[in-house]
This record gives sequence, C-alpha cells and structure tokens, in this order.
Amino acid sequence: MKKISLLLILLLPFCIKAGTISVSGTKTISPGETVTLPVVVSSSNKINGAQAVVTVDGDDFEVLIKKTTSSYKLETGSNNFLVYTGSLSKFIPNKGTAAKIYVKAKSTATPGNTATLTLKKVYLSTLQNDALDDETCANYTTTLTVGEPKSTNNYLSSLEITGYTIAFDRDTTTYSIKVNEPGAALKVNAVAEDEKATVKVSSPTLVEGTNKITVTVTAESGAKRVYTINVTVPTKEVVKNTATNLKTLEVKGYNINFNPDKTEYVLNVENSVKNVEINSTLEDANSTKNMTGPSELKDGENVYEITVTDKDGNKKVYRVTVNRKEAQKECEECQVCEECKDGDTIWKFLAIALVIVTLAETIYMITMRDKKQI
Repeated sequence: MKKISLLLILLLPFCIKAGTISVSGTKTISPGETVTLPVVVSSSNKINGAQAVVTVDGDDFEVLIKKTTSSYKLETGSNNFLVYTGSLSKFIPNKGTAAKIYVKAKSTATPGNTATLTLKKVYLSTLQNDALDDETCANYTTTLTVGEPKSTNNYLSSLEITGYTIAFDRDTTTYSIKVNEPGAALKVNAVAEDEKATVKVSSPTLVEGTNKITVTVTAESGAKRVYTINVTVPTKEVVKNTATNLKTLEVKGYNINFNPDKTEYVLNVENSVKNVEINSTLEDANSTKNMTGPSELKDGENVYEITVTDKDGNKKVYRVTVNRKEAQKECEECQVCEECKDGDTIWKFLAIALVIVTLAETIYMITMRDKKQI
C-alpha cells in the first residue's frame, strides 16, 4: 500500500492554492469516548487523494487510524493518513468530507483539559499541474477539550402498564402478563433514572400467542439495557360451523345413536329386509341437504350419503352404511336350502331309529312266544 501512495504523491503532489481544508465534528470528548472528526475539503479542482500528518499534543487524547470507506483506501500507521482512489480517473469529493479522523479521549483524561490537533503537510492530489509551494499549504489546527465523563446509568426508575400490575424492580429485566383479547398495543409508561438517558418502547399490536414488548434504555455514554415484557394472549377456540349440521338423523325401526358431530354410521340388517327408510332434518333452516343411495338393498354393503350445504357453500357429509346379510346357499346336489337339508337329515335319523325300535320289538315278541310254547 505504501508503494501505491508514494506513486500518487510523486505523480500528483500538488497543493491546491484555491482550496481549503478543515476538521469538523464535536471536539469536546468525554474520557473513554471516541469521536469521528470529518476532514472537509473545498476545491474547484478534481481531487484524487488527500494526505496529511495528524498530531495531537498532551497525554489526554490519541489519534486512531481507521479505514474510512470501502470506496477509498486509507494508509495505516504512524499518524499519517492518505486517502486516495487508486486511479487517476477516479476522484474523492472535492466538496465535503474527504477523510475521517478518529480521536479518543483516554480514560485517564482530566475534564477541562485541552489539546491541539494539527494537520501538517496537507496535500490534495489533483490533475492540475500547479507548482508545489509548501508555504501556501499551511498547517491546520483545532482545539480538543476533555468533557465531563458521560453517565453510564441505563436503569429505569419506573415501569408501568396501564390496566395491569407488575412488580417492578430496576434490576429485573423480564416481566410477564396475560391479556384477554388481541388488538391494540398496550400503553407502557417507562421513566429512566438518569435524565440524560433515553427510553425507547416497542409496542407491537397484540396477536394470539406470545408477544414481546421491549423497553430499551440508552445511557448518555451509549450503554444500553433492555427490559422485556412478555404478553400472552389466549388463543380463541375455533367456532364450529353448525350451519352444516343435521339436527336429526334416523333409520326407521333402528337406533343409530345420532350425534350432529358424528358423520359415520353402520347398520346391520337381515336378508329379509329389502329397503330402509332414512329421515333427517337440518339444524339451520338456511342450509340445504341432498341424500344419495340405493332404493333397494342389495346383499352386502349399501351406502347412503346426506350432504349438508350452508349458504356460504361449506359442506358436511353424513354417511349411513347398511350391511344386508347374504341369502342362504342351496345344496348343489338336491337343490334345496341348507335349512331343508338339515331337516332331511333329522328325518333320516328318526326313520333309522324307528326301524331299529321296530326290529327290537319284533325280536322281543318272537322270543316271548317261543317261551310260552315251551
């Protein structure tokens, strides 16, 4: 970087006779505080760079060399500053701030003490071919003063929320309250202990759930303290749409235990049942209903659907499933039903039993006859 700066100085080390340079900004600096002092130039010429040696007398202040902006480059090191664009075709402002000097008052600085800040060997590099004249490039001086130490007090003396009670303590930074309804922001009243401190309250519009309100206290020194109020808004229950409800639903001759919030029902019937009668009424007279399903039951599953539609087009479907038993299968050989087949079997056993009884009786009679003859 030093090579580049040297190149610029060798090529364009021209003092601008028609220009002026000064240092602006606050020059009363409290112990431990750092301030930015803009180097302001005013010239009718185009400027490629600015150079100076910065000095400050006494032991109360020190100069910090920092990069000023991403657009320009600043040489770091020993109280010299050089701002340049790095290109002869680019320029820094010739009206306004060309560079910035950072000055810090040491923490040991004595309030009321003064010091002189001096810009020596000030050069503004330009494309003008002016002859170098050291005498016309006079040094620039300004006075720095050590101010009173700035307060670091960033406490609140009071914190109130209109309509609510909190146990405020300056050292407690977190509080919690509950509110009944969402809506407008709460009114928070916060007062700083130090009149030189500033207070900023964030007041978001409350929504359901947890809301965070922050109270930021900034001391005169810039030190911040944040108090947080966690505000809980209960979640409202979702209002059910009863306009899509049935008031009643019945299957004539059967009990289905109807409930408006229950949409599925199952009913089992004998094979002898050919059809069912389903009746329903609406809970909201402004709604409509439509039922679909078979006019005559078939063996197995039969589905009936009652669709309720409210005036806004919202729908709810109630479903009744009727399971009808299947018919008894016939015997493949005799082509009679299983029940008849079972009946025939019984009669066969009875016939065999009758034959056995008759045969036993005949044998008995013959035996008794023979005994009498003997």
